[in-house]
Amino acid sequence: ELAKKFGLDAQASAKLAEVLGKRDDRKKDLKQIGKHLELSNKPSSLCMLMLKDLRAGLPVKDPEYPPAVGSYAHKRGLRKDTRSRSRRRRRRPGRSSSRSKSRTRRSRSRGQRSGGAGPLPGHAPSSAGPRPTTLLERFG
Repeated sequence: ELAKKFGLDAQASAKLAEVLGKRDDRKKDLKQIGKHLELSNKPSSLCMLMLKDLRAGLPVKDPEYPPAVGSYAHKRGLRKDTRSRSRRRRRRPGRSSSRSKSRTRRSRSRGQRSGGAGPLPGHAPSSAGPRPTTLLERFG
């Protein structure tokens, strides 16, 4: 069940089943392991790391970290966000679905820039004449 939900590879799921077979409170352990796998973006790797503690008979603690980017919990949170955003869009009548003209003009003008941010404040461009003398040149 965990293997399908979190996409565990064959080796991780087989070893997890083997170790859980020897544990006393399997249901509690499965629930705790599920909490950890839900927050991990690499559930098979996490499962393999947890096997050491499971074999030693240590209890599985609650996870103390936030959902990783790409984890089951993170993807579930993203789905909730996109749903509410799309609903908001549908509720606004009279809005055009095409982009504004100023936006397209702006994107065209970006490609025609010189690429730099321009001269730094207090620095004259190189074509403005002789450069000022440095302190080392003046007092050195």
